[in-house]
Amino acid sequence: MSLNHSEKLERLERILELTHEGWWEWDVEKNTTFHSPGWFKMLGLGPSQESSYKFWLEHVHPDDRAHTHQQQQTLIRQDKPWEIEFRMKHAKG
Repeated sequence: MSLNHSEKLERLERILELTHEGWWEWDVEKNTTFHSPGWFKMLGLGPSQESSYKFWLEHVHPDDRAHTHQQQQTLIRQDKPWEIEFRMKHAKG
């Protein structure tokens, strides 16, 4: 069985919902972001919250925020795929 693009996205969203996971995307060139409903829920936030890089950075754990931002800026300038790890802060602290 071959699924079309929208069927694949729908399946992925169901899997993420069942596993209580979320995801976010950042288009660096346009400086636009998308946060899935599961991402907001995972952090104890309402789905109507703002979606921006600044909003995302404000929810990175305070002890990781400066290093994460600096590392991202360095990796973006290198124009290569990158991966970093950091903690996020839940709305309840």
